[in-house]
Amino acid sequence: MRPFINQDTAAKIYKALIEPYIFNYCSIVWDGQHLSNKFKKLQNRTARIVTKSGYDTSAGPILDMLGWDRVSVS
Repeated sequence: MRPFINQDTAAKIYKALIEPYIFNYCSIVWDGQHLSNKFKKLQNRTARIVTKSGYDTSAGPILDMLGWDRVSVS
């Protein structure tokens, strides 16, 4: 659906459908670094999709631009 919606709408969809699971629901059952890495990769990929950035683009500046909290990996 990404080609048919603007960046703001895509970011709102992320905030409503994906972020709650990462930060609110799944954080309770994270068992160390394994799941944290998967969620970090999911967030980075989602940020690239939302901004229509290439796969090789660094996710850090994109997350900063979007103002998203980062998944921390312990």
